Amino acid sequence: MIAKLSDGRTIEYHPKMIGEGATKQAYFTKDGQSVICFYKNSNLSLTRLQKILTVFNPTITDKYWQELFCWPTNIVVEPKLGVIVPTYPPNFFFATGRWQGKAKKSRWFISPKLRNYLPITEQGSWLDYFKIGILLARAINRLHLSGLAHSDLSDNNILLDPSTGKVLITDLDTLVVPQIFAPEVNGTPNYIQQQFHEYANLSRHYSLGLNENPILNLPANTLLRWTYRSYLWKTCRCFMEPFTI
Repeated sequence: MIAKLSDGRTIEYHPKMIGEGATKQAYFTKDGQSVICFYKNSNLSLTRLQKILTVFNPTITDKYWQELFCWPTNIVVEPKLGVIVPTYPPNFFFATGRWQGKAKKSRWFISPKLRNYLPITEQGSWLDYFKIGILLARAINRLHLSGLAHSDLSDNNILLDPSTGKVLITDLDTLVVPQIFAPEVNGTPNYIQQQFHEYANLSRHYSLGLNENPILNLPANTLLRWTYRSYLWKTCRCFMEPFTI
């Protein structure tokens, strides 16, 4: 099958769907180097995607961030709207054990119970998690310094490789820019700060316009601080639990 990109080029992809989430369906490109993610809702803003791929993209000018972000590389316009993202590096897939070939979502590592099911070679050491914590903090801080926020920062969208101390942040095509681009999703339970729930209850009295919804008009530093603190506290606390003396 063939998809048309926003720059006029075309790319072939396999017809078999490899994954589906709340907002997207994913397919491998024919060369296996990328994944096409088609949006279920075709009414998304093309301008938003263009800005995320260009103006807000830190991987264009600095290769350091390419190892931390799985940033979209192109926009698909036909047969429907979507984005192209690189396939995950091999080290972010389990190489051995019962879940061989599955992506290393961070839920396997932040839960001591789940981590015990993994091969010893995949579990990593205290120092590996310390390195991961530093890299994760740097990556999220890089987004926030640019005035951006991840709309669903959770264990579903953070890949870890404790054996090498590496981390990869995914699902970056729906970044939130406070007072400019609103969230497309509500986030993941247990990773949403209580303040969001409180403000969300107020939202029913307002329309969905950016200028009227109170949570979307909070100061940018407040919105970003809540997101940052919620994920890092939960994640880093779970990382350290099995190593506490």
